[in-house]
Order: sequence, then structure tokens, then C-alpha cells
Amino acid sequence: ELYAEYAKDGHSFHAGTTEETFGNGLIFRSFKDQEFDLDHRVESFLFKYDQKLKLKALYGAIESTDYTGLYNLAYGADAQYPALDWLKLGASAMSFRDLITNTAYSKRDVFGGRMGINLSNLDLQGEYAITKLYHLPGIEPIKGKAAYANGSYGLGNLTLGAAYMRYDSFLYDLHDL
Repeated sequence: ELYAEYAKDGHSFHAGTTEETFGNGLIFRSFKDQEFDLDHRVESFLFKYDQKLKLKALYGAIESTDYTGLYNLAYGADAQYPALDWLKLGASAMSFRDLITNTAYSKRDVFGGRMGINLSNLDLQGEYAITKLYHLPGIEPIKGKAAYANGSYGLGNLTLGAAYMRYDSFLYDLHDL
């Protein structure tokens, strides 16, 4: 694990091994899974702007599981803004290039939006994404979608919570909830 990082006045630049999440992780999550000893971290360049408006831009690569010494690519951006004191809105866009032979890549584009509501005892979050996988020889493009929502309500020392998740043709390596 190797990285260099510089941060000042709400800006940061990161190069190297990267753990990062866009939104809730529905669209992009680069992480190390300690429980199963799996490393899903990308080697990347990452820029962050962290003020009232939060921005992230990433360009990275992760070694292909099928072709040793060759890399799949991931790049995209994420933004989040507090529209009101109690309402946050966000959007993400990612592109993934996965090796399908040792010289050809498939292409997957993923776009999504999210919102979060935080009132005194109530917390609600929702995220929706669409994807399109193409550049597969002899196969029509594959479209998919995913939705994730969760909520919690606090009653003194008791918190009640619920979550909902639905995936439809929405399976790829660099995302996780």
C-alpha cells in the first residue's frame, strides 16, 4: 500500500492506493474487505473539494482478476450539496473499462442521484442509479438499474430502522452497499 496526499483549505490531492466511496457506495466504492481478505482498492489519482459543495473526481485502475498484470479502469465524479439545512442532494457519474480479452475492454457507464433528509429524530436516505454495459462482441448493450433507501427514527434510547435495496442487471466489481 503506497500513496501520497496533499490537503489544504478544503482541497486535497491523493495519488496511490485509494479507499473511496461515492454516495452510499451504490455507484462506486473502492475498499479492502477485511472479513473476506479481498482488496477492491484502486490505484488512482483523486481530487476532493470539501466545503459546503463537496466534489470528488477520480481516475484509477485495479488489476484484472482474469488477466494478470493487466488493469481494468475506473473514472468519474461525485458531487453533493446541502440544498436546505435538512436536505442534501448528490449525483455521481462513473465509467468502467473491464478487460474482456487481453487487448479489448467492455465499457460500463453508471449515473445516479441521491438525497438525504435529516430532521431531529428522523434520518432518510435514497439513491437511484442506471447503468449501461456495452462493447461486448456479438451482444446487445445491457441496461440495468438499482435503488437503495434507508431510514431511521430515534425514540429516546431506542432507534428503529429499515432499509430497501433492489438490483436489476446491476452487478459489477467496484460498488458495494
